[in-house]
Amino acid sequence: MKKITLLFLCSVLFVLISFNRAWAAAPTINSAASTWVGATTTGHIYISWTKGNGTYRLVVCRPTSATAAVIPSSNSTNTTTYSANLIYGSGTSIATNNYVVYNNSGNSINISGLTSGTKYTVSIYEYNLTGTTREFLTSGYSPTYYPVEPTPATASTNLLISSISPTQVRIKFNPGSGPYHLVTMRPFANAVSNPVNCAFNTPDTVYGSGANLGNSNYVVASGKDTDITVTGLTAGTHYKIAVYEYDEIYAFSGFLFLYFPNTINYNTSFLSGSFWTFVAAPTVASSAIAVTPGTSAGTAGNAAITWTSSATGTYDLIVVGTSGFFSGPPGPSDGHYFTPNTVYGSGAPMLNNGFAYGYGYSVYSSTGTSVNITGLAPARNYTARVYAFNRLSNDSTCNYSSSSSASFSTYNSPPTINNIANADYCKST
Repeated sequence: MKKITLLFLCSVLFVLISFNRAWAAAPTINSAASTWVGATTTGHIYISWTKGNGTYRLVVCRPTSATAAVIPSSNSTNTTTYSANLIYGSGTSIATNNYVVYNNSGNSINISGLTSGTKYTVSIYEYNLTGTTREFLTSGYSPTYYPVEPTPATASTNLLISSISPTQVRIKFNPGSGPYHLVTMRPFANAVSNPVNCAFNTPDTVYGSGANLGNSNYVVASGKDTDITVTGLTAGTHYKIAVYEYDEIYAFSGFLFLYFPNTINYNTSFLSGSFWTFVAAPTVASSAIAVTPGTSAGTAGNAAITWTSSATGTYDLIVVGTSGFFSGPPGPSDGHYFTPNTVYGSGAPMLNNGFAYGYGYSVYSSTGTSVNITGLAPARNYTARVYAFNRLSNDSTCNYSSSSSASFSTYNSPPTINNIANADYCKST
């Protein structure tokens, strides 16, 4: 009798427990606050979220344009087995284009197999499990994302660096296959730091004010621009440039273009180049240049030049050229050192807008205040100019001041009668 009573009580307890399990309450708090976890590859969405109060979460992914699946909520009827797979399209399909990508107790997923440029809705449903029965909070939490864009296939080309000064530079390039371009600058000795996918880096054309990717790799441009002027540089400094192609999703909403930085994908095979900024130019010009040409036939090709050096310039460049065209030789271009030679015509020619002219040559470039030159043509008009300049050990840092000039003429030898026969002929006529 006792055994029968005990068996009866156990049966009642089993029924009560089963009844209670079958009708356990569904969760009441949804997941929330999804965030992009980090850098991924093309066709991925990688997110995490704050858990609700369910024990488990069922995550369903679909194109946002597709109709959302309906998750059954009734206690005992939802005994469906949901097979999850993080490769989109490989898990259980619970409606057209609605695939289960996750079914567990965690709070982060990395979905792959998605189509770039397509917007997806990731629906997260909290649920409790009692035996084989699931009790869902069917309202769910459904953030939307675009997957990472493809990597642009080709890098930018033809980097042109110009308009250099002590504090600024102009950068131009031809775009590669990406619709957007990120430009960074860093001190030459610093290691390169590449941008990371799925992150927008704020640019600023004032060097040092944009995003720092590390090692003072500052972002100076990001977008469609291929012609950029950067300011805020330090005089006499060697810089390195890197240009990256990237792709990013944007969508037009109302009157605005909306960009989605979580879709950014950079091609880290970048275009690079380097340059020196000029040192500061002398603020006071050298002056009082004077030329004493040779006074005999034997010294007709000679000239002695003296000048007073600038108080703020370290060096002086003396340029001699024929007079008359542009009132003398063109001046030196900043960023260039002009190798001198005291034999006229043997030193470096002057550059004007990048072109060499044969009528102005460097005859002196140093710290003195006088030079003797040779090789001039007799009976010719010349102009000599002195340019104070500063430089570091690198020629590209040269920066010249305005000039002081002096014009002079070389000795004109008088005609001579070269033989007696000519003298007799002249006399007879």
